[in-house]
Amino acid sequence: SLWLTSVPEEIIETLSDKERNRQIAIFEIIYTEEEYLRDLKLYDTLFIEPLHAARVFNCDKTENFVQDVFVNYRELQQIHEETIAILKERQSMNAIIEIIGDVILQFIERFEPYVLFSTGSVNSGRVLKNERAHSSALDGFLEECQKKPEARKLPLESFLSRPNSRIARYPLLLDRVLKYTPEDNVDREILSNAINSIKAFLTRLNEETGREENRLKLQEIRDKIEFKTDDCMDLRLDDEDRQLIREGLLKRSIGQSLRLILFDHVLFLAKDKKAANHQPQHQPIPLELLTLQAHSDSSIATGEESTKNSHSFTITNLSKCGGSFTLIASTFAERKQWMDKIQEQKAKRMYKQPRIFEIARVSDHGFVPEKTASCTCAYCKRKIAVGTKDGLFSGFEGDPASFRKVLDHPRIQQVETLQEIGMVIVLQDKLLLTYSIDVLDNPESCANRQGQKLASQVSYFGTGRCDGQLLVVLMKLKGLKSFFKVLEPVSLRENPKIKGKLLCQRNGFALRLFKEFYIGAESYSVQFLTKKLYVVCPKGFEIINLEALHLNKSIPDLSDEAQFGFINRREECRPLAMFPLDTEEFLLCYNVEFAFHLDKLGRRTRPNLLIEWEGRPNSVALHGQYIIAFGNFFMEIRHAESGELIQVINGCNLQYLNPGTHKDSVYFRMESLRNHEHYLFRLITSTSTQGETSLTAESLYKSTGA
Repeated sequence: SLWLTSVPEEIIETLSDKERNRQIAIFEIIYTEEEYLRDLKLYDTLFIEPLHAARVFNCDKTENFVQDVFVNYRELQQIHEETIAILKERQSMNAIIEIIGDVILQFIERFEPYVLFSTGSVNSGRVLKNERAHSSALDGFLEECQKKPEARKLPLESFLSRPNSRIARYPLLLDRVLKYTPEDNVDREILSNAINSIKAFLTRLNEETGREENRLKLQEIRDKIEFKTDDCMDLRLDDEDRQLIREGLLKRSIGQSLRLILFDHVLFLAKDKKAANHQPQHQPIPLELLTLQAHSDSSIATGEESTKNSHSFTITNLSKCGGSFTLIASTFAERKQWMDKIQEQKAKRMYKQPRIFEIARVSDHGFVPEKTASCTCAYCKRKIAVGTKDGLFSGFEGDPASFRKVLDHPRIQQVETLQEIGMVIVLQDKLLLTYSIDVLDNPESCANRQGQKLASQVSYFGTGRCDGQLLVVLMKLKGLKSFFKVLEPVSLRENPKIKGKLLCQRNGFALRLFKEFYIGAESYSVQFLTKKLYVVCPKGFEIINLEALHLNKSIPDLSDEAQFGFINRREECRPLAMFPLDTEEFLLCYNVEFAFHLDKLGRRTRPNLLIEWEGRPNSVALHGQYIIAFGNFFMEIRHAESGELIQVINGCNLQYLNPGTHKDSVYFRMESLRNHEHYLFRLITSTSTQGETSLTAESLYKSTGA
């Protein structure tokens, strides 16, 4: 050891082996520190000063190059010059150094410039590589520098990595000193604190450097991505928390290759072109709307092509963009890495999203396919009636044993209860029937099971309050016209001689014909506003004023090309529902593309806001301030005013079961992929916060085998 040659023999002989090793370890810190400082000073003497003299670049570019590549190296030089001076002074005071921890602690407190150097070195490597590739003069200059004796045949890149290597070595150097420091030496506690401080700083340094590497890589990818004008999508790669998770090439089963770029929020698939830019093969897939399927063996057919490869897997986009891609990894391990990373990031994404709603299973009873639930109706707090293809069931939410068949009618389309008059209305294969509400709880009673025919050839009906009055509205389709009858309940007890056409009588009440009207078009449903009705038609919504039917009007006004031309340009779009957000504004929802806001006069209240669905919803619900769009494989939950996507809940064959404008609960069915039974669920407002253990959509979905 060098230390042994620098200390008189008579002093060494007085030391124990442990103390001798301790002094050797301390000496190693000091002399390696001096070596490191010499390398830092070579930045000036070997590279920077000769670079200025050689005039490889003009003055301004040389200064910028030095700043980009060498960052704040002078600050590092100063720190180590002053620290070495203190260490040398301590060394000169006594051949045996009793305490060194205090100097090290002061030294560590000055490490902050390393954060700037380390994060800056991420970019400096890119700058140096780029400049060497484009400037033969610079490349030649640096090769000459490498040949000089003081360079020790090392390239500039090696010298630039020295600061990060040096600071990472301190815990090892200090651990060795600590190992040989006696228990009763005050330096022991100081050294332990110093080591912990350095390790904490290194953790922070790695995090900061990782963030900078991620930021620059995202910037590089952002600059390379080249969308077609019509497909342009803001990936928000400049967001502070955006992360690049994984990137690489995978082959498609049809022989081509795709570049997969996995971000923390989307999966980007680019064509494998030799061009520098990334051209999308497909719209970026939000991770919430992505599914994976691994293939163990056999053949995987894709179009007219097939392949036999156990390293393949399929990515499917559940959004309206659709599309599936079967990809082949080079090894089983590579496939596993890709699938694990995608699944892990998807889980993180779902975990972090605001949990506005959770789902509660209404019953553990599975409705097998021939009994698939088609409609529901809540009554008496926790009770629920469920219409299926095989009959009407009723029971208590959460009590599997309570569900039983109460009516043996096939193909039930709708069910509603009018609790005020003790009546339940059932639409069964276009036949509209009324029963005593007692049939739901006591179906064995013959009196309860006696239904009365209200009408036939009914396409749909609706119940609700309009201007405070309870009404039943039924529709019959004749040709391409929709004919409506509006019925009102009347009390026979209070007025036994009541006039008008009474369609049915039950429990002291009857339904009397109140109004009739028609619409010269097909229609899909009728809903209730505060003082009016609206009917969903193929092109829009017909607003019905029951007090003045001649004032009925259609919205939106599709002849107004300036406001609503976007609807005319989408032939597939069909209205789903309209919801009042307040007394002055309505939200109109369509199935294929969008939703938007109108005022009472039919004008767009937010002309710059068009809520664009991620999927293709077949039904929508409004619950509180949120609009819930149901598609086959997921529901998207958005803020009804801003349109912001708040939450996504995945499922299989989702179907909303109790549509309407004034529903307190949202019921839906979901299929289990394990046994193909359909289970009933209800959306509930989340009471848990992010990260808490609760009954989530994901856990329920998995527990049913979906």
